[in-house]
Amino acid sequence: MIVVRSCKQDMTSHNGFQWPETGFIEAPDWNDTPQCGHGLHALRPGDNNPGEWHAGKYLAVETHDSPIIDLGGKVKFRRGEVLHVADNMHDLSLWLTGHGSPGPWYYGSATAGDRGTATVGEYGTATAGDGGSATAGDRGTATVGEYGSATAGDGGSATAGNSGTATVGYGGLATAGNSGTATAGKYGTATAGKYGTATAGDGGSATAGDRGTATVGEYGIIQITWWDGARKRITIGYVGEMGIEPNVKYRLNDKHEFEKADG
Repeated sequence: MIVVRSCKQDMTSHNGFQWPETGFIEAPDWNDTPQCGHGLHALRPGDNNPGEWHAGKYLAVETHDSPIIDLGGKVKFRRGEVLHVADNMHDLSLWLTGHGSPGPWYYGSATAGDRGTATVGEYGTATAGDGGSATAGDRGTATVGEYGSATAGDGGSATAGNSGTATVGYGGLATAGNSGTATAGKYGTATAGKYGTATAGDGGSATAGDRGTATVGEYGIIQITWWDGARKRITIGYVGEMGIEPNVKYRLNDKHEFEKADG
């Protein structure tokens, strides 16, 4: 199994333990009790333990002939081999993906080209090219180019280009380009460009460009932009006022007033 960890710039970790920049390493005080200490510590794909990440060096380590003890959000093991050292998690993530271990690595970064797929866990950054798919966990950032699909969890940020789809969870920020679709959960913000579709949950804000549609839940705000021949203007509506209803798709009529898009 390939696991990851970080060290200080001088390649030391807790209590000054020295890690090599390459090659084998073994814990001199090993025991297999399911408690911290007495072993080498690291994170597996899917482990989420913010306390294990420190500015410095980021290591990919392959465990060797060693039991892996689950410590809840991280593991410990007796011996391993340092395969790669990077100056940041982004570069390490690229190396891991290229060596068959794409994660998800929380706080990590994944990048894919056109029509590729990039996936990271919480707080991570996923970026894909045109037609690609980028997925990040809670509070993560997902970005794709045209025709792509970007998805982030609660509190995350998803950005898609023209004709793309951006989706986020609770309190997130979803942005899509022209003809795109932006969807945000409760208290989220959804923004789409010209001809786009923006949808946000309760307490959220949905903004669409020219000829776009906007939908928002209870207590939300909808906004649709339009061009008056000289400058861009915005028509704003509040759920519960002037006939604006929750969870109803609206567009602008010829007078730049809200009307139901499905009726």
